[in-house]
Amino acid sequence: MNPAESNQKKRGGPARILLVEDHEPLADMRRAFLTQQGYEVVCARDGQEGCRLLESEPFDLVVTDSALPKTSGWEVATLAKRRHLPVILSSGWPLRLRPEQMAVFGVDFVAPKPCTLGRLLSLVETALEKGAKAHSG
Repeated sequence: MNPAESNQKKRGGPARILLVEDHEPLADMRRAFLTQQGYEVVCARDGQEGCRLLESEPFDLVVTDSALPKTSGWEVATLAKRRHLPVILSSGWPLRLRPEQMAVFGVDFVAPKPCTLGRLLSLVETALEKGAKAHSG
């Protein structure tokens, strides 16, 4: 059973992913692909909108760009961590974060740009499994 199916059984619906990405074609492609994989994807076009959505709606995972207008992806990640959500940070910059840095910044996984849809799906599945284990243990 994949994480999308597992979360559907727990919550009565598909796993909800908050995708915070200001590059509209990339956001649309990722949303369409992840929706096709059985996830419910809510998009925010800037960090401020991402934070507002995090404060008002339930999510299972956050995928955020690091460089966003209005509020950075790092701030989105920090807020997501306060809600005990797994975070995938997407960045066009070559990030080599050590585990202790990832913990400080509230990041579980880094998805470098470009990132294939297959790689993104693998990260999403792994992050959701990690989030499910954290909530059950």
